[in-house]
Amino acid sequence: MVVISWISLIASLAEASVLILVVNTALSLTDASSDAVDLSLPWVGRHRFSPTALLVIAAMATLVSLAGHVAVASLSARLSAAVLRRSRTRAAAAYAGALWHRQAAEKEGGVQVTVATLCQQSAQLALQYASMVSALTALVVLLIAAAFVDGAVTAIVIVFGLGLFLGLRPITSASRRRSRRFVLSNNHFSEQVSAWASMAMDLRVFGTERSELRRIDQLNLDNAQDFRKSKYSIHVGTTLYKDVALMFLVAAVAALHLRGSTDIAAIGAVVLLVVRSLSYATQVQASVQTISEIAPSLDSMLERIESLEAASEASGRRMIETIGSISVLDASYDYPGNRVGVAGLDFDLDPGDALGVIGPSGSGKSTLVQMLLGLRRPTSGAIEVSEIPYQDIDPRCWARLVSLVPQEPFLFEATITENIQFMRDWITVDQVRRAAEDAHVLDDIEALPDGFSTQLGPRGSGLSGGQKQRVAIARALAGDPQLLVLDEPTSALDVRSEELLKQTISGLKGSVTLVIIAHRLSTLEVCDRVLVLDAGSPQLIGPLEEALVAAKFSGGSGALLDIAE
Repeated sequence: MVVISWISLIASLAEASVLILVVNTALSLTDASSDAVDLSLPWVGRHRFSPTALLVIAAMATLVSLAGHVAVASLSARLSAAVLRRSRTRAAAAYAGALWHRQAAEKEGGVQVTVATLCQQSAQLALQYASMVSALTALVVLLIAAAFVDGAVTAIVIVFGLGLFLGLRPITSASRRRSRRFVLSNNHFSEQVSAWASMAMDLRVFGTERSELRRIDQLNLDNAQDFRKSKYSIHVGTTLYKDVALMFLVAAVAALHLRGSTDIAAIGAVVLLVVRSLSYATQVQASVQTISEIAPSLDSMLERIESLEAASEASGRRMIETIGSISVLDASYDYPGNRVGVAGLDFDLDPGDALGVIGPSGSGKSTLVQMLLGLRRPTSGAIEVSEIPYQDIDPRCWARLVSLVPQEPFLFEATITENIQFMRDWITVDQVRRAAEDAHVLDDIEALPDGFSTQLGPRGSGLSGGQKQRVAIARALAGDPQLLVLDEPTSALDVRSEELLKQTISGLKGSVTLVIIAHRLSTLEVCDRVLVLDAGSPQLIGPLEEALVAAKFSGGSGALLDIAE
C-alpha cells in the first residue's frame, strides 16, 4: 500500500502539471504577440518557456501519469489477488486444523460460504482500499496545486468538501449497518440452499419439494429486501455526493468572479484542478461507500476463521509403527448442553480382536467410533494405544494405521483408482488392485469399459449401491490399516455383496483389529465380543449370545430386538 501511495503521488504531480501546462499553452497560442510564457509550477518554481517546450513537457508528464496509473492498477490487482489467496488459505487451514467436533458443528455449506464467497469479498475490500488510497493521494496533490494557483478558492473548496464528507457520515453508517444485515442474511440463504440441494432426493421421494421451495423462496424474499436496502443506501450516498460536488464547482467559479480575478490562466487552471479533484473526491466517496458495504463480509469471515482457529489443538508428535493394544479407560464424551454421548466405557482391544457394537439409534455408537478413530477426545477418562495417550501420537502417523468404512461412502468425480487411493499418493496401483480384490469388487471394475480408469460422476454415479460400498471397502483396505472400523457396512449391500463382505472380514480377522457396528446377526458372527450400548452407557461386553440376550432385555433397545429374535 505504501508503494501504491508513492506511485500515485508521482502520477498525480504529473497530472496536475499537465493541467496547468495545457491551460497556459492554450492561452499563449491565442496571443500572437507572445513567443514565450512565464510559468510558475508549484514544484519547480517560475521559469520562461516557449509554447513548443510547454507541449513537450506536457506530453512527457502525460506519459508519466499514464505509466503511474497503469502501475497502480497492476499493484492493486496483485494486492487483491494476494489477499484472496491468503484469506482462502487461512480459512481452509483453519477448517482443516480444527478439532472434529468443531468441524462437525459447521453448518451445511458454511465452509463453502467462508472460503469461496467471504474470502472473495475480502479481496474486493483490499482492492477498494488501494483505489481509495490512490484517489485520496491524487485529491490532495491536486488541491495543493490549486492552492498554489489560488489559495482562497482552494480553501473554500476544502471547507465545503469536509462539510460534505461529515454531513454524509450518517448515510455511510446506515449503509454499513444495512450491508452487515445483508451479509448475514446472504450467508444464511447460501447455507440453506446448500442444504436444500443435499436432500433433493428425499424431498422428491416424500413429495415435499413445493413446501421446501416455498421456504427457500421466503428466505430469498427476505434476502432480496436486505439487498435492496443496502444498495439503496449506497446509491443515495454516492449520487448525493456527486450532485453536491457540482455545487462546489459553481462555488469556486463564483468565488473567482466575486474577487474580480482577471488572470485568465489562473482561472482556467483552478477550474481544471477543482474539476479533476472533485472527480477523485467522488472516487474516494464511492470507495468509502463500497468499503462500508463489504466490511461486514470481512467481519463475518474473520469471526468464522477465528472460531475455527480457536478450536484447534496442538498435535502430538509421538511416532508409532504399529497399533498394539487399545485401552478405553472409563471414557466418557459429553456434547454441548450436557448431552451425553457415551459414558463410562472401559474395555481393551488386543491386536487382531474383532469387536461388534450394537445399540439403538442415539445410543452412542457413532460417538464411540469417532473416539476410537481419534476424531473426538474423551471429555473424561482416556484412550491409550500401547499405553501411549492418544493425544501424544502424531495424527498423520495415526491416519496411516487406521481406516473407516462409513455407512454412506462418499465417492467423488474421479477415476475408480483415484477414489480408492483417496488422495494418498503413497498407495501404489498394485495396492489398489489388491484392495479391490480383497473387497470382492475387482471383477465388477474390470467389467467396466475403462476398468480402473472409469470416470465416476457426482456422488459416484455409474456404480450401483453395492458397488459403491465395496469400492469404499477397497479404499479402507488399500492403506493396509491395523485398525479398521466398519459402520453398518452391509446397509447398502445385496445378499451376494453381503456374503462377499463376510468373506473379506473373515480374511482380515486376526491380522487387523476390527470394530464393526451392525444390526445384522450374520455380520456380527465374526466378532470375538459384542458391546451393547443403550443411551450412551455400556450394558454388556461379551460373546454374541450374551450380547443378544442383553439387547433383548435392555430397556429401549428398539431395533436390537429384531436381532435377538
